[in-house]
Amino acid sequence: MTQKLKEHALFSGLSYEETERIWKCFHFVTRRYRRNEYILMEGDAVRQIGIIINGEIEMEKEDVFGEGCFLIKLQQGELFGDMFIGQQLHYSTVNYRALTECEIVWFQYRTLWDGRGLTGCLFSDVREQGAQEIGRHICDCHLKFIENLTGLLAVKTRRMLAKVEILSTPFLRKRILACLRLLGEQRESILPDKRTYTVELPFNKTGFAEFLCVNRSALMRELSHMKKEGLLHCEGKQYTVYQEPFQKTEIQENL
Repeated sequence: MTQKLKEHALFSGLSYEETERIWKCFHFVTRRYRRNEYILMEGDAVRQIGIIINGEIEMEKEDVFGEGCFLIKLQQGELFGDMFIGQQLHYSTVNYRALTECEIVWFQYRTLWDGRGLTGCLFSDVREQGAQEIGRHICDCHLKFIENLTGLLAVKTRRMLAKVEILSTPFLRKRILACLRLLGEQRESILPDKRTYTVELPFNKTGFAEFLCVNRSALMRELSHMKKEGLLHCEGKQYTVYQEPFQKTEIQENL
């Protein structure tokens, strides 16, 4: 187990020994992927959740014409595949593609519902102390792990809801400003009530247009108008917003 994984929020509040138990119980394995390699494809059965240890991946969706549409970019430390977990086996409805060389750690989430696998992570000396002691260790170890996993899933859900609210905004200008504030607050680069701020996006103009679900030329045209009006300045992936002409909405409340 790498140091990065030991420090992951998934193992927050767990001792080294408890983390080792979880590692064995949920059958953690490490795999590496090349740039542009598909990690998980639409239609694949999802039996594991992935954690990005190194690299970046993209979640994309193909339309009826086979054209890929960018949905979200995932970076080091983030989970993926988690939206398809459940007691029944589910199948991916999106593609996950490596944007860089990636190191991914997978674990079998179905152990959460399969009690037969839970005792496999206990040390032999614990087993000898009787069923009551075994049950106590299972609860202490696994309930904390489940609590951490649930917390991470809740954070991802709030971010997805925020994006849905951005895309529901009918005006492109408001989408742009709402997106910049959202990403800035996620990276803690701005204060909630600060109206002038700088944020660096994780994607280029094409990726920005795909994130907003608009045509790239429409985005470039609107950015040009906003620059002429003195609302923002953009250079590469860095954007400076000088003022925000609409009030804070539920987008920020969902973060």
